[in-house]
Amino acid sequence: MDARVQDIKRQYEQLEIINEKQEGRLQNLEAKAIQLINLYIVFQGVILAAIAQGSTLECKDWWVPFTLSLFALSIDAVALGHTVTKYLRTRKQLENNRAHQEEFRLRIHQQQNATGTNVDQQVFYPNNNVALGIDNIKLFRRQIFIAWTAVLLLAFSGVVLASCRIVLCKNHKE
Repeated sequence: MDARVQDIKRQYEQLEIINEKQEGRLQNLEAKAIQLINLYIVFQGVILAAIAQGSTLECKDWWVPFTLSLFALSIDAVALGHTVTKYLRTRKQLENNRAHQEEFRLRIHQQQNATGTNVDQQVFYPNNNVALGIDNIKLFRRQIFIAWTAVLLLAFSGVVLASCRIVLCKNHKE
């Protein structure tokens, strides 16, 4: 086999190993994001349940649960933002690697045709539906999903923050 074909094959296989690791990272980042969202929602629920269950706090103390909720929101927003940023960066790298793999597969195929050699088809054609380049529609959908999730979390946070005062002050006229 031609040395160029062997070099391209080696690069292709190295990218395959990297892609498998990146897919694992993506799964971990998705799980982390879901866990952060769930913990945030549960924590806010605990705060609301505590003040709704006959808390000793008075209307004038509404700022205590409000501040606690605001701190939780701030901490979770930073952690979630960091996780989402890592996710998007890793996803883009994975898609770039897949595009490079497709380029390598095509170059190997061209070299084979030029030299008349035959390389194991299973190694270089494991996924025939890989498109060359990044799918901008998928990228846009992913960004819309993330933005929609952020809007829903902000709306939830607004309800919780408003509820801190409303629940404590529902029977008081101040």
